[in-house]
Amino acid sequence: MRITYYLFKKAVKSFDEVWKDGKTSPKAGYVQLRLRDVPYEAEAYLQANKASSPDWWKFAKPYCDTVAGSEPLNQSNSFVLLLKAKGRVFAVTFGHGFTAINRDKLEADFGLKVTLNSVDPSKLRSLQARNIDPTTVQKQLVVSQDSALSVFDVDFFQDLLAKIEGVPEESSFGSRVAGAEACYLLSDVEFPKLAVKCEDLLARYGKKRYQENFRFVDQVRPVRDEALIADLDAKLTEVMKAGDTSALGFALPDIGAYDQVHKYRLHSGRWNATFDDLSPAAMLTTFNAEHPGSSDHLSLSVRALKDDDHPIDEFTLRQCAVFQVTHKQKTYVLTLSQWYQVNESYAAKVDAQIAGLSVIAKRSFLPSIHAGESEGDYNIRASMVSKYCLMDKKNVKPSGASSAVEVCDMFSKDGEFIHVKRHTRSATLSHLLAQGSVSAKLFVDDQGYRKTFRQSIPASMRALVNLTKVEFGKFSVVYAISAPPGRSLPQKLPFFTKVNLLFHSQTVSRMGLTPKVFHIQEA
Repeated sequence: MRITYYLFKKAVKSFDEVWKDGKTSPKAGYVQLRLRDVPYEAEAYLQANKASSPDWWKFAKPYCDTVAGSEPLNQSNSFVLLLKAKGRVFAVTFGHGFTAINRDKLEADFGLKVTLNSVDPSKLRSLQARNIDPTTVQKQLVVSQDSALSVFDVDFFQDLLAKIEGVPEESSFGSRVAGAEACYLLSDVEFPKLAVKCEDLLARYGKKRYQENFRFVDQVRPVRDEALIADLDAKLTEVMKAGDTSALGFALPDIGAYDQVHKYRLHSGRWNATFDDLSPAAMLTTFNAEHPGSSDHLSLSVRALKDDDHPIDEFTLRQCAVFQVTHKQKTYVLTLSQWYQVNESYAAKVDAQIAGLSVIAKRSFLPSIHAGESEGDYNIRASMVSKYCLMDKKNVKPSGASSAVEVCDMFSKDGEFIHVKRHTRSATLSHLLAQGSVSAKLFVDDQGYRKTFRQSIPASMRALVNLTKVEFGKFSVVYAISAPPGRSLPQKLPFFTKVNLLFHSQTVSRMGLTPKVFHIQEA
């Protein structure tokens, strides 16, 4: 059967430490069961027949006559087994049992490392990947037959492997293994042998075999130093207290059931608030307004709920946070509830490639941006000063599309698609970079898009655009980013914004256009 295994950190020594809300109690809805004929130290807990009325019934009930006692109720059952193996504490959960344990005390990469050390690299079935950016893009890719990693077409220079599934090399281990935080193993195992299986999982977790086929996962290394983690958490807490979302995003820890999520509920004691989206700005603004001076942000609970209010997942703000910070001249990122230090060789490689990007040094290319000046007002003024065609808000429809997209903010007689963004938030820079590559792809691939674009520019510039083919080498995509005069761009961008910039620059280059960067001076 398919069993979910969790491993707690070495500091966790007793079963009492693993519960999210402290020791179990009748309030939590779990009762402890007596175990018999189990040859290892363990405790078992059951939550049975938890009933709730589905949201859809609240919608329909006022207009339906029902017989007393026949109203629909959803029933759920959950089970948590805690056991010790080789001096470490494990949890095995069924149903919604995972919501009862304190996931901040788990080894965040346990399932992933076990899987990478056990799977046959030619027999992968699915994976999840995500970029490390406040605007987090998460991907879940599934293949119809056993395949190698290359089939998934994921750029692991930019993306972090979040979860992977495949067939183990040793059939005795199991027939299917998947892992992220937890290890999901399909195998023949009897209840009395679970501790033996956990010992095997622990041994696989400590191996380095993954480096033969998945060395890229070491581009960022998990931080194990508890004192350093505390310092980094403190920096994140200060950012949340200030409501600063410039380098902060929230993302679902696991996107497997994303399509079932109806809403998110933020909890702090008896206080709660419901949100349509996992929005850091909305959640922090609401919480900070009602809890001034609080420092409990990282432990706030978020429930991802179905439309019947049943939790699909439950996690803390820390566990869903995506955050980057520089500490003692080193770069750290928090994602998937784990702090990572960026590998120095990886950082050096990124910086070397950033140094190779084309930077427009001519200061008259665009004027400085004034304090308090909006992007829209700046684009109007800059287009007049530099004699560019203003394209801001002049959207163009791709062929067959119902909605239009913004080609760029300005277009020059030299074939430059200029995209402008104030350097205020990493999320807005992510939008800028994506806009540049999406617009370039449409321009190259879609003749109808080129025709509509050509009609939107002055007659004196239309000769630049050939409707039947794109004359490569004539066009460039310019990322114009504002920053104070003393700040060198793109070298001083946040690390993972640089990674994102490289990704989109390479995308633009593959389409035959030249990517460029320009530093707009902030006056």
